[in-house]
Amino acid sequence: MFNVPEFASKPMTVGGIQIPKNTMVMLDVISLNHNSDAWQPDPLSFRPERFIPPVSPQLIKAYHGFGNGHLRRCLGQYFVKNLHRLFLAHLLSRKQIRFTNDIHRIDDIERCRLPFIYVPSGTVQLEEL
Repeated sequence: MFNVPEFASKPMTVGGIQIPKNTMVMLDVISLNHNSDAWQPDPLSFRPERFIPPVSPQLIKAYHGFGNGHLRRCLGQYFVKNLHRLFLAHLLSRKQIRFTNDIHRIDDIERCRLPFIYVPSGTVQLEEL
């Protein structure tokens, strides 16, 4: 399955192939997401530990979960983001965040940066309002 065509904004060379400016380019998303060089050892197996640091630059370039570009992404991406916002708004309208250590602002929590995820180093509890 290919994504929506893009046009090269400048002349470039990709994999030894010259691509002139304004050439239509399509990304083969299926091949990217099943590339055995990037998704070793088995590209078809579910292995979330692939994203635990250090993550190879090749793997980061190969991941296209919602597509690519600004306007040419999966419509479901916006649905999922809005669903997350609604879930959090619903949850936080009924619960209060309480920190179990001496932290008073959420920005003071030290974070471990993983690809696509922030993991707080402290503990947070939700209490009924």
